[in-house]
Amino acid sequence: MHKWEEIIPEKERAIYKKAGFVKGELSLGGNIALLIIDVLKRQVKSNNAKIQTDHPMACSVENEITNIAALLKVCREKDIGIVFIVPLDVPQGGKAKYFGPTTTRPQTAYDPQYNLIVDEIAPQEDELIIKKTKASAFFETPLRSYLYRQKIDTLLVTGCTTSGCVRATVTDGFSSGFEVVVVEDGVFDRAEIPHLVNLFDMNSKYATVVSTKKVIEILTHKY
Repeated sequence: MHKWEEIIPEKERAIYKKAGFVKGELSLGGNIALLIIDVLKRQVKSNNAKIQTDHPMACSVENEITNIAALLKVCREKDIGIVFIVPLDVPQGGKAKYFGPTTTRPQTAYDPQYNLIVDEIAPQEDELIIKKTKASAFFETPLRSYLYRQKIDTLLVTGCTTSGCVRATVTDGFSSGFEVVVVEDGVFDRAEIPHLVNLFDMNSKYATVVSTKKVIEILTHKY
């Protein structure tokens, strides 16, 4: 059972089912890449991960960082490709306007400490970090070319926010021909309802949404 079933009425879920938006058993492809999107210190506050920030864009998380760390560990052990996605830095003293002048998101003073990936999942020296200027990790970045060159066919998507950069990346990944898997308890948002509604919709149309436990189980037995 998915948590979105608590807020999306059964009759509405039935409409999607009747239209054929039904997922079968998850089957990962032969060449996988793990995407970790925007898990920065400015994005996260968590008692479990011992991360606290007063940044206005921070999301409250519980076990998501721990789950991403567990999946990251397995991917490293299995030599699965890992790509960290982060916003493009702005000059010291400037304003963080990652999404352009028409954005309605808060424009906060840039502080380099906020733009670091959280310590629990810090990249290793040989792991790829791609910087983006818009919501999708694919928009005007080398990500698509890199994945094609590595012959990747399946993306495991984690990070935040579910309704923003995760969803934009998922839809572009789907449109680019990849099998997309969203790690249900490895993505998070600033509010619960947008998080759950977007998980439901992505699972219906563009991705398969499964738990960290299920993904690790498949990776452990398949690779």
